[in-house]
Amino acid sequence: MSEITWKKYEVADMDSVILLHLETEKACGMHLDFPDLLEKPIIEAWVAKQDGKIIGGFYIEAVAEMCFFGRSYEVTRAARKFGVEEYFPGSARVKLGFRLCRMECPRMVGERDLKVIERELLLTGFQETDTLYKHFLYDLRG
Repeated sequence: MSEITWKKYEVADMDSVILLHLETEKACGMHLDFPDLLEKPIIEAWVAKQDGKIIGGFYIEAVAEMCFFGRSYEVTRAARKFGVEEYFPGSARVKLGFRLCRMECPRMVGERDLKVIERELLLTGFQETDTLYKHFLYDLRG
């Protein structure tokens, strides 16, 4: 086998990429969301080729991240009542092109506060993903 080479994704790659995605869905036994790789919020997409065939790739997606400051779980509750559930599904999706809004809650806030924050976020429509995904973070600040 030859070395893997990389190139930016283009429309001509779509059929191969979709077939790879369908193979992944079949292996996982479930439907997996897949965006249009040429539209917002996708920043760019790349395909990996080996022996002239696309064998995989990746895309970089802009994701809104909701960040609270302070430690009061009451702020999370108040934010939900203030209209967070209306802002993110509406404005962030339609005006800004985001598909996802991430919110990380540091475990060090304490078990009591964490449980209340979690309950408020779940009521807003956030989903806890630790059981569905293995999360990794790369700090781009260096």
